[in-house]
Amino acid sequence: MPSPIIALQHNIIYAFENPNGSAVEQLRRAVEKGRVSHELGLDYTPGFPQAPRAVRPDDGLITLELHVAHLELLWAFVYGWMVIYEQGVQRPMLDGRFDGRIYFDTPLKERAARLLDWAASLKDGHTNWPEGLPSPLHQQDDHEREISVKVNGIFQQATAFCLFHEFAHAQQGHLDFMTADANAEVDTQAVLEMEKEADDFAYRAMVSPDDDEGTLAVKAWPILAAVLSSFYLIHGPRGVYQDRHPHLHQRVAHMLAKLNFPLGMHHDYYHYFCSTVLKVSMEGPLMRHRCGLGDDEQPEIFETAVDALDAELDLLDQHVEEVRSVINRS
Repeated sequence: MPSPIIALQHNIIYAFENPNGSAVEQLRRAVEKGRVSHELGLDYTPGFPQAPRAVRPDDGLITLELHVAHLELLWAFVYGWMVIYEQGVQRPMLDGRFDGRIYFDTPLKERAARLLDWAASLKDGHTNWPEGLPSPLHQQDDHEREISVKVNGIFQQATAFCLFHEFAHAQQGHLDFMTADANAEVDTQAVLEMEKEADDFAYRAMVSPDDDEGTLAVKAWPILAAVLSSFYLIHGPRGVYQDRHPHLHQRVAHMLAKLNFPLGMHHDYYHYFCSTVLKVSMEGPLMRHRCGLGDDEQPEIFETAVDALDAELDLLDQHVEEVRSVINRS
């Protein structure tokens, strides 16, 4: 059965071909000069989700390629977290009844959590989209349909961010370094700088310098979703360690710093959003996450959203150091 994500392939193309600023002209010139294919590749192969990549075949024409399984994960990530964070965290906060736990006490949240757990399971092997759960083609009521429309917009922009990251590698001549054999000697610092350059390019493709805070707040969701969804590709906290990329949690911090919201509603919203995703994604399936139902353990309460995020980043820093120690001893 074809993946429901295929229904959005034209949305993805539109978002990629209509970014901000000079990225449109750079993309056009790269295609005209034969450096990048004018078509996006779409890999239907079942298997572990593979993030978008720039592929250079023998003829030298680089193709930006998407993997269907990764697109499925990304859409499910956005849908699941939009529901869980808005309905399970933000709304209780605004009502003054948030106690640090997420309660799956409505069909909307329960179904979103099941979809998110499926997305998390894809790193262990591909399975088909769960029948009956929300997707680009199926929603069980008007509320899910309304959310799915928003998710489609975020998803296509998040995918465009990923594509522009890969386009930056192709445009700026990074591929020889990025595709070096795993056993070859590589200037790790240079590769890390290339990854940051690619993220910065993708960010500039989506965000204009004159965007006001409201516009920036809308664009933050897809940018952060593109980065945070990578936590659904790793096995456990030590997976944040990357030898040829910035460590995953540091990439999140880098994007938040670029967004640079002034202290206030949007700043707190996105800092606590990131802290919540990091915490839950490292604990395992969302439906097993502490939700207050028969759980005597009290969740940790922080004074500010920054404190909550810093605690998660510090914890992941410790895991990075543990991995580094093991590598240095070997």
